Amino acid sequence: MSIYGGDVIRSLSLNIVSAGFARFWQAGLQLLLTPIIVHQLGPVAYGLVGFYAALTLFLAFLDQAVSPVLMRELGRSASRPDAAEQLRNLLRTSAVLLTGTAAGLGLLIMLRAPLIARNWLLNSGLPDSELINSIRLMGLSLACQWPSSLYGAALVGLQRQDLLMLVRIAFATAQSVGAVVLLAKVSASPEVFFGWMAVTSAMLSVALCFVLWRIMPKSDARPKVDIRTMKGTWRFAAGNVAIGLTTALLTQSSSLIIAKYCSLDQLAAYTLAVNLAGQVATILSQPVSTTLMPHFAHLIARHDEERLGHEYHRWTQIIVVLVLPMAGMFAVFARPVLQLWLGVSSPLVEPVAALLPWVTVGTLFNCIMVAPYLPQIASGWTRLCVATNIVALVVLLPTLFFVVPRYGPIVAAICWIGLNVGYYLIMVPCMHARLLPRELCSWWLQDTLFPVAVVGTIYAVVWALVPADIPRLAGVALSVMVALVAWVALLAILPTVRADAFGFMRLLKLQVFRAS
Repeated sequence: MSIYGGDVIRSLSLNIVSAGFARFWQAGLQLLLTPIIVHQLGPVAYGLVGFYAALTLFLAFLDQAVSPVLMRELGRSASRPDAAEQLRNLLRTSAVLLTGTAAGLGLLIMLRAPLIARNWLLNSGLPDSELINSIRLMGLSLACQWPSSLYGAALVGLQRQDLLMLVRIAFATAQSVGAVVLLAKVSASPEVFFGWMAVTSAMLSVALCFVLWRIMPKSDARPKVDIRTMKGTWRFAAGNVAIGLTTALLTQSSSLIIAKYCSLDQLAAYTLAVNLAGQVATILSQPVSTTLMPHFAHLIARHDEERLGHEYHRWTQIIVVLVLPMAGMFAVFARPVLQLWLGVSSPLVEPVAALLPWVTVGTLFNCIMVAPYLPQIASGWTRLCVATNIVALVVLLPTLFFVVPRYGPIVAAICWIGLNVGYYLIMVPCMHARLLPRELCSWWLQDTLFPVAVVGTIYAVVWALVPADIPRLAGVALSVMVALVAWVALLAILPTVRADAFGFMRLLKLQVFRAS
């Protein structure tokens, strides 16, 4: 079934549910098993996990030359029979380029591990041999996992999130559960953890490669490396690399600077705050964004401005409804949530609780910015993001370098808010002026500010009335109740989302009825 016919809303919704379920499963595993891994490794060694995550996300900018191009081209042309050979050649070319880059980066990190340990993680407090071996295994794991991002992007472009969901769930489960078992039965050391990450990442890349090639558009010609298939996309690819590099510097430089100037247990606290707040995006907004990108690309290619504007407002409101209640929960009830997650006796509860509200507010605005970002990428217009990020870097990086050594991770959390509020106030009007000139006021007022004001008022009243030392279970139960009230309030004030929610519930009931 084509997603661009009369069933577009149904197909998009089902694709988003598929992607969201996979994200939900992965996030559930992380929420369930992270406290166990933290306890097994200890706060200091777990700081290496934060360093690895920051390093991986920072270097991911190089993938922006390949994966978004492949996703966009598959979303635009996969339904054309005459494009099958070119798309298969594009996939083979992209895979060779990305795999070669990943292997080179992994090898470079492995060879430079002693230098990284001496000059960047000098405050680790771990034995040199353990630290260097861990960094080498980080490089191997990075090289093994990169191809999976390419194949996953291609599956999204083909609108096969259902297959991607199954594979990701299987390997996320094996990776997380296996890590806990190996740390308990073999050795509670970071070498064991990162070694297992490398093995499972390689297996995931191979599995996604196999699944993708089986569903690619068929052609009699064998796929081959043909650099000409990327000639028409080089501007888009270069723009994406620039966006990826500047975004990586903006989002990951804080963790890398904390790793250099602060202790690993401080990096562990910051990593846990970012990870917990990041579940808002991982579970709720990322499935929407990855599914909508090819859909927006198709609407822009058809010059269907009216439908694009309608979908833009609709999905902004959906993201806001999904994200706001959970963000309020983490911001207002940080301590009881962390006591339930990490345990009352965990030494990381207080340092994470001090960071989580700030990180959550920044993540909330970051999720809201998903909708204005997608039309830019779908239309191939990358200059605005690059220019905005460069200006932000000029302000942000000196601030982090000069202030983090003195005041610690809280500076990074506050800068995260400033960065995303700046996007909201500066980049959004510029985007609308070119792509959606008549939609800015309604996006600001109806889609974002009004819902944020309503939910913010609810949580502000609760924050003023509830004591700061509320018991753990009472605080968690109250946070869930307030989140439900906020969600109902949003459905009441946003009729479009309310209609979509009821329509999707009817669709699910129909599917269940047919299955039975």
